[in-house]
Amino acid sequence: MQRVRAAEVSFFRQILEQKDFMRASLLWAIYLVGALVALTMWTRTNINQLSGDEPHYLIMASGIVKHGTFEQTLPYKEEFANKEIVASGLLPPGATFAPEYTHAVPGPHGLYNMHNVGLPLLLALPFVLGGVLGAKLGMVLVTSMVVPLGWKVAGLFFEDRNKRVWALAALCLSIPYLSAGSQIYSDIFAGLLSLMGLYWFCTAQRRRPLFQEVLLSAALSFLPWLQIKFGITAALLLAAVAWRMFAQDQARAWRRAACVLLVAAVSMLLLLAYNQYAFGKMSGPYVAGAVAFNKTSLMVFMGLLVDQNQGFLLQNPIHFVGLFSLGIVYRYNRALCLLWGLVFLSLIMPNSLHPAWYGGMSFAGRFNWPGAVLFMVPTLAGLAALDTSSRRLFAAVIVSAISLQSYFFYLYAIEGADLYSYSKGVLFPQGILEWSQVYSLLYVPVQSWLPMLYDSRWAYGDFVNWVWLIFVVAAALMGVFCSSRRMVSLYGGLGAVACVALLLAVLQGPGRQDKEWIVDLHTLPSQTGHADDDGLMMRQGIDAPAFSNFGPFQALSAGEYELTLRYSSPAPVEQTVSTFRVMEDIAKAELQIREMPGTHGQVQAATFRFRAGYSRNMFEFTNYWLGKADMRIEQISVRRLGY
Repeated sequence: MQRVRAAEVSFFRQILEQKDFMRASLLWAIYLVGALVALTMWTRTNINQLSGDEPHYLIMASGIVKHGTFEQTLPYKEEFANKEIVASGLLPPGATFAPEYTHAVPGPHGLYNMHNVGLPLLLALPFVLGGVLGAKLGMVLVTSMVVPLGWKVAGLFFEDRNKRVWALAALCLSIPYLSAGSQIYSDIFAGLLSLMGLYWFCTAQRRRPLFQEVLLSAALSFLPWLQIKFGITAALLLAAVAWRMFAQDQARAWRRAACVLLVAAVSMLLLLAYNQYAFGKMSGPYVAGAVAFNKTSLMVFMGLLVDQNQGFLLQNPIHFVGLFSLGIVYRYNRALCLLWGLVFLSLIMPNSLHPAWYGGMSFAGRFNWPGAVLFMVPTLAGLAALDTSSRRLFAAVIVSAISLQSYFFYLYAIEGADLYSYSKGVLFPQGILEWSQVYSLLYVPVQSWLPMLYDSRWAYGDFVNWVWLIFVVAAALMGVFCSSRRMVSLYGGLGAVACVALLLAVLQGPGRQDKEWIVDLHTLPSQTGHADDDGLMMRQGIDAPAFSNFGPFQALSAGEYELTLRYSSPAPVEQTVSTFRVMEDIAKAELQIREMPGTHGQVQAATFRFRAGYSRNMFEFTNYWLGKADMRIEQISVRRLGY
C-alpha cells in the first residue's frame, strides 16, 4: 500500500512539474518573440545599432575567435580596415591606426583592452557564427534566462502557480529585458548571476551533486571577469553560500564549502594573473579618477532609483511593490534580506560613482540594470503577499503593470522611441541639457510631474525631485514596519501618501520647466557675419553670402513645437534677404523652409511649427543669408505647444 501511495505521489509530482515546465516555457517563448520583434524592427529601420562600448567588446571577441588572443593590435587594425563591425567606421576621416582611437592601453606585452574579457569570451561563439547579429541574438538568449531563473525565485514566495506566471509576466516582459536584451553589455547578465547566487543561498540546504555546486561557484566567480567592480558582489555571495553550507549541513560542510571557495580562488588568481600580464599590475587598467565622490555621484545614486529615464522604479513601476515589501523579505528570511541588501548596494553604488554618469553612450538606465534584476526578490515577495491579502488588488496591479509595459514596448519597438539619454545632451561630467522640457524619453505627457536627476547644479533644489524622494523613503519605511497581514491597509496608506505627493508634483511641476528655450546664438556654428552682444549681424558688401547660423543639433521629445525667429533688415518687404529652414538631420528632412523678406528696418517675428516624434532625432535651424541686404538676427526661441 505504501508503495502504491508513493507511486501516486511521484506520478502527481511529475504532472505538476510538467505543467510548471509548460507555463515557464510559454512565458519564455513570449519573451523571446518580444525581444526578437524589437531587434528586427530596429534592424530594419537602422536604429539602436552598436554604440558606445559595444563595438569594442565585439572587437575583443573577434580577436579571440580569429587569432586566439586578447592582444588588440591586430583585431583593431582589421576592424579599421574592413569595417566588419561598424560599417561607418571607428576612425575619424583620414586617420590611421593609433592606440588613442581604440579602447585599449599599452602594456608590457602589447595592446590590451580596458574592458574586461568576460563578455567577449561569452560572445565569441555567437559572433563567429553570426557576426554582429549573432552576438545580439546571443545576448537575447542570455537575457531570456531571467524567465526560468525568475520562475525558481518566485517559487520561494508563491504557492499558486498561475499567479506566479502573471507576476513573472509583469516583471520579465518589461524594461530592461525586452528593450535591452540585445545590447552588448554585461549589466543584465551580472544581475542574473547575482540573482542565481541569492537563490543558491536560499536553497543551500539541498544536497546538490558536487559537480553542480562547482558549476554554480564558477558562474559566480565569473562576475569579476565581466567587470572588476562585480568582484565585491561575487565575494559577498560566495562567502554567504559557504557560511550557509556550514550552518545547514555541518557533516559535509567542509567539503562543499571548500570546493566552492577553491573554485573562486582559482578564478580570482587567473584574473589577477591576466591583469598582471596585460597591464603590468594586478588591479588592471584602472587609474585615479575611475570613481568620483561628489554631489553628482549622490544625485546619480538617487537617479538610478527614481529618475524618470534612469531609475528602475519608473522604468517598471511594479518594483514599487518591492519597495513597499522590504519588511516582508526581512520577516521571511533575515539572512536573505541582509545579503540581498548588501548585494544590491554592491551593484548600484559602484555605478553611481562612475564618472561616465548613467552609463555614458548607452541606453538610459543601463547602470540600474543589475540592481533592477536583483529587485525582483522583494517585488515577488510583495506580490505574493498582496495576492494573499487581496486578489482583486493583485490583479489590478498586474494588469496595470503589463498595460504600461505594452505601451512602452509599442513606443520603443514599433515607434522606435529614442532610448539613449546622451542624445538629449545629458552627458558626463555634468548635464548640459539646455531645456528640461525635452528630457523625458517615455513619460513625455507627464514628464513635469516626475523626477529629473540629470544636473546636480539644480536637481537638489527642485521641489518635485524632493517630493518623490520623500515618498520613496516614506514608502520603504512603511513597508518595513507593516506586516504582510496588513497589506491592504498598507496600500491604502501608501495610496493616500501617493495622492498627496502626486498632487504636489502636479501643482509644482509646470513651474519647474522653462516654457521657452532661447537658443544661444553665440554658440551656433556660422559661415558668415559676426556675433555681437545681442545677436548675429550680416553686412552687405562686407560679409559673403553663406549660412549665418546652423545647429544646435538638439534632440527633442515627442510633441508639437513652435520656433520664433526675430530678425530685422533694411530691405523692403518685396526683397528676399535669406532662407530659413527647420531641419531634422537624422531623417534628412526639411520640416519647414521659408524665404525671409525685408522688414524696412523693423524687428519682426516669424513663426515655424513642426513636430518631433518619439524616434531619435536631431534638430537644427539654419539661415542662409543671400548677401543682398543687411540682416540682423535678434533671437531664435522654441516653445513646446500644449504644455
